Amino acid sequence: LLATEKFNLSPSLLESNNKTERGYIILLSTQLLTIVYTIVVFQIILRSTSAIVSIGYTFGFAIVGMAYTWFTYSMIRHFSQSKVVIWTTFVIFLISFWTGLIISNPLDPMDMESPVYKILGFVNQAGSLIAFTIIMVFMVRDIFTGQHTIVYRLWSAACIYFNIGFIFSFIYGLVNLLGTNELDMSIKPNFIGYMHCVNYSYYTLSTLDTPYVNAGGLFRGIGVLQSLFANLYIVLMVGRLLSKE
Repeated sequence: LLATEKFNLSPSLLESNNKTERGYIILLSTQLLTIVYTIVVFQIILRSTSAIVSIGYTFGFAIVGMAYTWFTYSMIRHFSQSKVVIWTTFVIFLISFWTGLIISNPLDPMDMESPVYKILGFVNQAGSLIAFTIIMVFMVRDIFTGQHTIVYRLWSAACIYFNIGFIFSFIYGLVNLLGTNELDMSIKPNFIGYMHCVNYSYYTLSTLDTPYVNAGGLFRGIGVLQSLFANLYIVLMVGRLLSKE
């Protein structure tokens, strides 16, 4: 009731906002799970010499990644009623996800030097980048142009912030795939290499000193852009949270 009176929201708009807010909460939960899995659990897996453990981690990521991808995609229905937008985003997500499964299958590994691997890897990373960016644009537009409660804005702000890390991980993944071991000469452009890209992205986002001291100039340059983008977002977000409109 207080939220309705303060922001002059109609009952129908308030109900819509509540559904979207629940979507943000679920998405944030899957984001945190994915971050823990790709950063903390990944570091534990790196210390294991068991092939079975590595295979289990890869398939575990397929499950965690599928959940995160699905809940991210689900947000599009809160922002757009256009079937073209909804289905286009779904197809991009679907193609990028399945190409990722194909090239990352530990039971039938592909030759990383083959043209097919490069093409599928590019489709996977570029498709994920495009799909997640589409959702990101809708989220930013939602929080900066709509009338919402402070709690709603906080949930959505957190989702957008964590999404920055994932979006840039796809950019790093593309660079590592198309470049010459830009992250490190010992890190190949495979599934493990992408996990390192996620780690690099979140080290950069958190402003902690990255352990990837051998990262190439292109990686470091993109890292600077990521930091500037994230800092600008925080400044704008603080202003939006303090706004009464």
